[in-house]
Amino acid sequence: MTQTPSTGTQLLERILIQLEYQSAELIGINARLDNLHEAISVGHSSNGSTPEDTDNLVEFDATEIVTTFDDSGTRKLFRIKGGQCSAYSLRVWDEVLQKFGYNPEDLEPGSTPFTERVVARVGVTGKQKVIGVAGGGS
Repeated sequence: MTQTPSTGTQLLERILIQLEYQSAELIGINARLDNLHEAISVGHSSNGSTPEDTDNLVEFDATEIVTTFDDSGTRKLFRIKGGQCSAYSLRVWDEVLQKFGYNPEDLEPGSTPFTERVVARVGVTGKQKVIGVAGGGS
């Protein structure tokens, strides 16, 4: 005899699906806001910035892109290793990977060779992440 899920169970499953969808949407909005913030920061630095404005940018030679999944196992996450970031790596957003010529959907879990000089934002404030190719390239 097959048991059908109770109405309460069905409702909880629908709520869970909606929460996962909304969570993914919020992650996407966060990434777009980070990109907007970076664009504003770049605009300020090209208009007579002070050394303090760029103290938290570092360049390093990347060696690989590491693809993993979030805790739920549903969303891919990406990090770049290399140089002084070989031991712990730095987060890189999907949009930045696309600028590097990679389609995030095509990257398989694990390591992908990647040899570019990149620039990253590091420091005590804000998220530590790779923001582009060093020297302003794409």
